[in-house]
Amino acid sequence: MRKLLRVFGIFLLGLAIVVAVKDLYLWYQTNDFTLTDLGSFWYSFHPNSLQLLEPAVTRYLNPFLWDSIFITVLLYPATSVFGLPGLLMVLLTRNKARLGKRDSSNV
Repeated sequence: MRKLLRVFGIFLLGLAIVVAVKDLYLWYQTNDFTLTDLGSFWYSFHPNSLQLLEPAVTRYLNPFLWDSIFITVLLYPATSVFGLPGLLMVLLTRNKARLGKRDSSNV
């Protein structure tokens, strides 16, 4: 389970780096720095699923959740939405043993 979380964390970090490189490239091309928000990133890959999310949340969960939570998260920069959980997963699943310390079994 730990390895799976680590791989998923590395995947999220890679995705955050790709989005950051895309934002930097657009900044270089247009001289206008804007961060890609999660909603437009999602819409660029699969617009139908994003458009179906609102009726599903408002009908089956609660309309309050869509207006206050989902819209807020969709407006966050995609680099932070992918990068922070990815970094947290990688840091929490790293090996605890230090390289410089001797192991008691190697004495």
